[in-house]
Amino acid sequence: MRNLRVAATALSLSLILPLSFAHADTSANIRSSVLDVERYLLLYSDNGDERFWAQMSKAENQLSEQIKTAKSAVTLEAILYTYQEHAGDVRAVYSKKTHNLGTALNQAFEILELLDTFLPADHSGSPPGISDNLRTLAVLDIRQDTPLATASDRETIDSLTRFISSQIDSLASDHPKIYPQVLQRWKYLQTAQRDGKTLLYPFNAQIEYILTKLENCFGPASGCRKVLKAEADPPL
Repeated sequence: MRNLRVAATALSLSLILPLSFAHADTSANIRSSVLDVERYLLLYSDNGDERFWAQMSKAENQLSEQIKTAKSAVTLEAILYTYQEHAGDVRAVYSKKTHNLGTALNQAFEILELLDTFLPADHSGSPPGISDNLRTLAVLDIRQDTPLATASDRETIDSLTRFISSQIDSLASDHPKIYPQVLQRWKYLQTAQRDGKTLLYPFNAQIEYILTKLENCFGPASGCRKVLKAEADPPL
């Protein structure tokens, strides 16, 4: 039944509101917040830690505020509301034992991915900043032990890791005050594993630290985009 609801939501939104798009300057912030929501839901789904649910709710509130400024606010709000219903099913796996975790998680992500359908593509030609690359890396890495993992994930993770490393190296000359701390935490992040699996708590702690450091320096939307230009194209 829920699969039908997901399909019906996607179809109704695509038929009724096909020309409603967010402004490009809003889209980058929305996409960043979506990645945060995805990361916290994945972390919560691992063991039902309510601290991750609280962080996801905070990220959802930020996303909701960003959506209000978008041209496509009505569409995006409808998608976010539907996502929250499906995220509730993930929570019910732990609170009520009434849902299948894999199914609930997959359906929540299917709905959340609809947001990108109503956001304009980035035609600026600028590579993603460190912050958004870190957010993407975190989602891909954390989902490896979930039904959401794909066969191409590992190759993408490896490429993205190399690209982030080159961006961090650029901080040494452009922003030497934050470079040592960011580099140290980046190295910690890459060793947060046991038996080939990511240790979610220390891994996420390094992600949080680096994001906070970067955004305190450059602002939440910049991610060093203006100052860091890697020679290679980003992997995503």
